[in-house]
This record gives sequence, structure tokens and C-alpha cells, in this order.
Amino acid sequence: MKSKYSLPKKEIIKGKKSFERVLTNGIRFTKGYLKIFVFSCDRRRVGFAVSSKVRNAVVRNKIKRWLREIYRKEKCTLKDNAEIIMLIDGFDSKMSYNTLNEDVLNLFRDINENI
Repeated sequence: MKSKYSLPKKEIIKGKKSFERVLTNGIRFTKGYLKIFVFSCDRRRVGFAVSSKVRNAVVRNKIKRWLREIYRKEKCTLKDNAEIIMLIDGFDSKMSYNTLNEDVLNLFRDINENI
């Protein structure tokens, strides 16, 4: 039985060409340091990236884990058939899971309204 809250590996974007396609052709939604790029296609996939400007590898990986968890819980609120890149390009010392969650939810609402 497949749960609607799972995040299988086939839904994750990997590879430079796939990332570049979404980043260059996608629509950008921004909230502070968080940027979400959305590109319409035939299936739902998601990619996560954190800039090297963000402190060190431990913090970058923690933020990517937070993004994956938020997406996994809230992906059912998004429309299907879109490739999404969630990108953090800076660091705010006030960044926490809850603030990041609120920012992502606000951007997901904007995405649903505009696409």
C-alpha cells in the first residue's frame, strides 16, 4: 500500500541537466532566502539544493532534510505534473524548521494560485 505522504526516490530530481532545465525554464517564486522553481511537465518530481554560502555541510544537510520533510508532508496540496526545485541561497540565523515550513506553505499557496 502506497502512502500519499511518502517520497520515493523516483520522485527526486538528480542530475545537472534536469536541474538546469527547471532553473532556466521554470517559474520562480521567492520568499526571503527560499526560492522555488516550478516547471510543468508530465510527472511530479522535486529537487533540493542549498547554496554553499550557507555555513558548513552539517547545516546545509540539515536544511535539506527539513525541506524534504516539509515537501513530503505537504506535496498533496500541490497540483500534479510539475517539476519543482526548492533552493536556499543564504542563511538567516533565525531560520528554524517552523519558519521554513511557513515560508514553504505560503509559496505552495502562491504556486497553486498562479499555475
